[in-house]
Amino acid sequence: MAALVEMAGREPQGKIELSSKRGVPLQPWLVVQLGRLAMARRAEPGAKTLELFAEHLCQYEQRDLAATVNRLALQERCEGELAFPDLATLDRAVRDERNGRMRAEREQRERAEAAAEEKRRREHPEDFVPFDFAGELAKIKARKGETMTPQVPRRGASLSNSADIQYLTPQQLRELADVLERQERRR
Repeated sequence: MAALVEMAGREPQGKIELSSKRGVPLQPWLVVQLGRLAMARRAEPGAKTLELFAEHLCQYEQRDLAATVNRLALQERCEGELAFPDLATLDRAVRDERNGRMRAEREQRERAEAAAEEKRRREHPEDFVPFDFAGELAKIKARKGETMTPQVPRRGASLSNSADIQYLTPQQLRELADVLERQERRR
């Protein structure tokens, strides 16, 4: 703990990054947090070790670092485990914390987007009427006496597949666009 007392009394060396939240220098804050972790796990790393660890770990967000330090401080040590985790273990733990947080945020965002889409579908069902692309094209061709089989250069292609729109002639595309416009006006 002498290292922690020594660190508190002098200015940090090297590059100092500011946390995104409060404008507090992240590296000195992280040195103090690592010192608290060392105390919680009954370890006595040197000041240089804490500085080295803080210099490497300050690339992560403060909330991920704080959550990792808190979790490790309360976690019991396994048989034969070092009192103070090595840099690779801390780095992996912070990355795991960050990835878990990001995954949870993404899932929450996706749930919110799905709920908003479902609400929009309930409030405006007219916007979600399915359009039968192949059926409309068949009607156009039937009026002209044409068949539904286009000349396509690949096997298994059909107009029921929307990707096959590339094989329509310009005239067929114009007719289909006209049908779509008429259908939009009816809504």
